[in-house]
Amino acid sequence: MTHVPSNENGMSLTTSQLDTYLARIGVDRPVSLDLNTLSRLHRAHLMTFTWEALDAFMGWPSSMTPASAFAKMVEGRRGGWCYEMNGLFGAALDALGFRVTRLCGGVDREKLGDIAIGNHLTLRVDLDRPYLAEVGVADAIIEPVPLAVGPISQRGFDFSIMPTEDGWLRFNNHVHGIAHSFDFRADHSLHGRDACLVDARSRIALHKRAGSHASYRGRLCRPAERPLAHRHAQQR
Repeated sequence: MTHVPSNENGMSLTTSQLDTYLARIGVDRPVSLDLNTLSRLHRAHLMTFTWEALDAFMGWPSSMTPASAFAKMVEGRRGGWCYEMNGLFGAALDALGFRVTRLCGGVDREKLGDIAIGNHLTLRVDLDRPYLAEVGVADAIIEPVPLAVGPISQRGFDFSIMPTEDGWLRFNNHVHGIAHSFDFRADHSLHGRDACLVDARSRIALHKRAGSHASYRGRLCRPAERPLAHRHAQQR
């Protein structure tokens, strides 16, 4: 069945917005919807947009919608935090015709407990198999990975997706990553679960008041221009 994108819930981009987004990341409109295309878009998005959480610290208005992320990041030529980074990327993928599911997550849930649920948005993209697309952590994977339990290696860095004791999946970042992990469920859709959406909105309000997002601490922004391996080499 062909996936027909819809913007009725504001989770996709218009044709004009999509063209502008693709021009911003320097990618021509793809002909095929396959893993190669998804990987190219994933990498280009990360190399274009800086992870930043300035709004939370400055008390500026913030929104969870892709339309707001588009205005801020594409038109305003800024970066964004996870809901903006993954939200915009997911909206672009949806507009292109990819089958995208927005998953409710929790950064550092292994330490914070269930209060972390809703502080992160990640993406599932279904091709020949489910893939995890994650552009909202800033220093994690550069390309999508199969959404399956096991070790992951990209450019000399080790990651993993492992099950938790309570039935979630845990993405473990590389040992030098700022956000150590986030938990999610492969079928736990953000907008399909009202409780999680409420949690997400309450987390945003909390972050704006206190700048308390686990991956905010110690950083306001994270440039994506240099590959991870190069950044690590400079730290040694």
